[in-house]
Amino acid sequence: MGSGDEDNGRLQGVLLLTAQQAAALCQVSVDKIYEWTYQPGFPVVAGAHQVRIHARLFDEWLARRAMEGRPKDEEVAAA
Repeated sequence: MGSGDEDNGRLQGVLLLTAQQAAALCQVSVDKIYEWTYQPGFPVVAGAHQVRIHARLFDEWLARRAMEGRPKDEEVAAA
């Protein structure tokens, strides 16, 4: 890594991410990633005792989430 494998914090050529990699990419906790895996539309691939996240679809999911803004319940909690 570091020598062209990353572009703007995104891993290039990686199909599936671990929860730890996904958390590092978007600077949230691993617990937050696991929480997101239960949301409809989250690009998770669950196997026997492991969770993987489709890298390209995760990037698209994050972009959609950013465009939607913060949900009302998070706004109230932040106030």
